[in-house]
Amino acid sequence: MLYRVFGVACCLCAAAPSGWADVTVRYLVQTKASTGVGTTQELIVQMQGGRTFTRMGDLGLITDSTKGEATYFLMKTKQVATSSVAEARDRFWGSIKTPPVPPDVQAALAVAKVDVQADAPVSAPAAQGMAGEMKRITATLRLPSPQGGWADFRIVMNTTSATREETDRNAGLKEYASMTAHSAEVLDPAGILYNTVARMGAFGAAFQRALAQFPKPDGVPILRQELVLSMSTDTPARTIGSIDCIVELKELSTAAIPGASFEVPAGLQPVPTEQLLAAMQLPVGNGVYRVGGGISSPKLVHKMEPEYTEEARAAGVQGTVRLYIVVGEDGTPRDFRVLSGLGTGLDEKAIEAVKMWRWEPGRKEGKPVAVAATVEVNFRLLDKPKK
Repeated sequence: MLYRVFGVACCLCAAAPSGWADVTVRYLVQTKASTGVGTTQELIVQMQGGRTFTRMGDLGLITDSTKGEATYFLMKTKQVATSSVAEARDRFWGSIKTPPVPPDVQAALAVAKVDVQADAPVSAPAAQGMAGEMKRITATLRLPSPQGGWADFRIVMNTTSATREETDRNAGLKEYASMTAHSAEVLDPAGILYNTVARMGAFGAAFQRALAQFPKPDGVPILRQELVLSMSTDTPARTIGSIDCIVELKELSTAAIPGASFEVPAGLQPVPTEQLLAAMQLPVGNGVYRVGGGISSPKLVHKMEPEYTEEARAAGVQGTVRLYIVVGEDGTPRDFRVLSGLGTGLDEKAIEAVKMWRWEPGRKEGKPVAVAATVEVNFRLLDKPKK
């Protein structure tokens, strides 16, 4: 969640012209489980021209598009780290990468019954008396239960957006809408969910069709987003559990922001970005960790050399392909992404080779965990290609 928030800040900053007015946005982020466990955090985003300040809990981020810099700081460890805005943005996109659906889950989805309903929008008052419009999608995935009968997995998404009239009337909303229009791909929760369900067969396709009816944030700002996940069975008839996630706008202001708000707090120790993120002990996304701060590095135990393509051999292409991967709890690699490639089919050959590599998994508190890593695959020609 935090990486998504800070990715939003980076994308806003990268696109923010200096002519925009100051804007302060305060959100309340809540999660509640049927077990009674829940969290509540305040998220503050302040935007001034090409600068953005974002803070949730102990973690803060200051971005400056004029310098192309993103500065993280963690108050509990008194650490600060700086990277480029592009790198911070890449971290955000990496955090929401959706892993492939396992084969057994794909098989279950193939026989599941799918029902998706998109309700007509209704009026819904939102923060500070703003006029809003709520749209609801309810998606139900019905699967055969091992005990007989069925099991339902249900997703209910409620999105409340400001009305067009409210956006035009409210100076703060209008300014905020103008900013978010430049980052619609990031600030569209429905779009993120759209990508999440993309690999879920008929269920994903039906859910995507319903999501297509949702408003995009480039026209009107989203004021409240609620996602409820639940599972129930009919044998016996009971609700197994549910999780309710809410992000709600609580304050929107165009009052002038002091320049000191975009300065790094005094007394912090500069450290490499990886060290600060490791100190947070936060997953990169989808339960994936980074090395450091109690997370041990995976150890390579089996390696296979890559094969050349005829095209690359004929062209005399040599060099190194760098890949982002995740080493899973079982030591197998997944979630491949090319960081720098050679083309001519060698990027694909590098991935094919690394898929056969095996590691002793990284550990957290003695238990295997999924760990993000970067690997290099070298391609060298022993003989020059014949001309």
